[in-house]
Amino acid sequence: ETLQDVYRYKVNSDGMLTRAEYAKTGTYVDDDWVLHDVSWSNISTNKIDSGFSDAVPWSTMLDRKLLNNSSTSPARQPLWVLIHSVMHSAKLGLQSANDSLVFWQRILQPFVCLLMLAIAVIIFFDFERGERYGINIIKALSLGLGFYFSRESISALFLRYGFSPLFSAALPLTIGIVLCVLLLTAYLQENILRRLIVSLKLRNS
Repeated sequence: ETLQDVYRYKVNSDGMLTRAEYAKTGTYVDDDWVLHDVSWSNISTNKIDSGFSDAVPWSTMLDRKLLNNSSTSPARQPLWVLIHSVMHSAKLGLQSANDSLVFWQRILQPFVCLLMLAIAVIIFFDFERGERYGINIIKALSLGLGFYFSRESISALFLRYGFSPLFSAALPLTIGIVLCVLLLTAYLQENILRRLIVSLKLRNS
């Protein structure tokens, strides 16, 4: 594994910059990193000392396995790799909210698929039969696809405003469940009302 354009900075207890380094490349050798062609500057109150080193060892917790996965979208990574990435980032104190969101979305994905299927079935058999089959198919597809794509935007929006990845991933599913219950309730009420009207007509006839 090779790194390009590596920058390192060191600060003191007061938060003042005391050292800056730039390395053209970094390589992974014998379970550790080595920086090559390193330009460095030591910064103090009175002066700045600069120099150059051909190679400098770099002891860091940076996992080279993460570098192999960094170029791959989290949505395409194996689930166990994604878990490892989130846990390792948390251990280093790095932001991993986006990866965590993708993780929870993939965990909830089977429930989202079942929900979309339930909504499609309810709309397909909605109210009237026969001539409205075509319209109901279009409605089911439109609503299902709309929910699938809008859930990404909803999750990203809530994550941006500081909500947890789990809440951001589960909120669209919750909204979909509520919508499914409302559609099912309306469908049942319509069927009950229609059967009641038919039974009254039969009695009057």
